[in-house]
Amino acid sequence: MTRILVVDPNEAFATLLSEELQRQQYDVTMFYSGSEVLAAARKRTPDLVVLDMALEDPGALELAQELRAYDARIRLMLIPFMGETLVPEAEALQVQGVLSKPFFIPDLPAMIEQALQSPLPGEVSAPPAPEPEPELAEVHVGGQALTEAVAGFSPQVFETHRREVQRQMGDLLDELGAEGVLLTHDDTLVVWVGRLDNDGAAVIGRAVADSWCRSTEIAAVLGAAHTRLELSLTSDDSNLYALSVSTNLILTVVARGAAALGLVRHRARRAANAIEKCCLE
Repeated sequence: MTRILVVDPNEAFATLLSEELQRQQYDVTMFYSGSEVLAAARKRTPDLVVLDMALEDPGALELAQELRAYDARIRLMLIPFMGETLVPEAEALQVQGVLSKPFFIPDLPAMIEQALQSPLPGEVSAPPAPEPEPELAEVHVGGQALTEAVAGFSPQVFETHRREVQRQMGDLLDELGAEGVLLTHDDTLVVWVGRLDNDGAAVIGRAVADSWCRSTEIAAVLGAAHTRLELSLTSDDSNLYALSVSTNLILTVVARGAAALGLVRHRARRAANAIEKCCLE
């Protein structure tokens, strides 16, 4: 089991962080000061140590250097002061992760996993393992052409890059083992991939469009109309997550099973950014 040490002088925050990581099946030990951490690491080497910059006696940077000197294979994640970035001295440590405050709890699994997979100083990132080919007999691709343009989006540009968009959506489907990935424009289901049938994809597309209209109205009232909007719905056995690629162009992921919402969000944002580059002039 992956072993993580959480070191934070804020007892409430350390407890929150540790309990969430334990819920994600990590072996977690927490400390409220750095005085006992090095001894604990020597007793049983951790895979990752999460250090808050608010630590004193020793401070987080001093403790990080001692951990690296003891075992260069220990990965480090630093928590900057609220609303701040890492100081240059911290960046020089080449840490594997940064956990900025405030953060969204469902994003934590993806951030921890990224830190655990990031190369150590002197290492070269290994090329990603080839993705398994999808089971074509179970994967459907569908959609319909767009006929109207909206600000920042061109149907003609989209049609030119449709194959690349479908590839990005297919990669997202495979990475998450998702049931379906949909792209909708207003209330039109433009492209979908996955194991959903046409009727199921259409129902989800319409439901997302209806929810999106309400969300954009609320966002406009709150003055957040120009931010990337998100919707999420979680049940015991599935997650539905949607986010805006551009005005009225929405990427939706339907994932069943144990896929954590934070991981779904992380992968979907990356795909949305790639699709945005394809589709927007």
